Amino acid sequence: MDTTGHWAQYFIESLTLDRIVQGYPDGRFYPDIAVTPGQFAAMTQRSFQESPIRYADLQSFVSKAAPTPCRSCVVNSPNPCQG
Repeated sequence: MDTTGHWAQYFIESLTLDRIVQGYPDGRFYPDIAVTPGQFAAMTQRSFQESPIRYADLQSFVSKAAPTPCRSCVVNSPNPCQG
């Protein structure tokens, strides 16, 4: 593992056990590479065990309020408030 001896090894191992961090597809973590905003958002969501929000009334609201090209973007977004 590429975290052996790294100052963050304990934290990475703990967060891996809690399934908050997953590493890269090649099995490495690259602990010295900066975390992207998307990775940070995913880790935050996993740490709070949040699920995407689906609004039951969103389709009818969007069909009246949003211009046609924007409708599918809003309706198909896991959380319309986040884009």
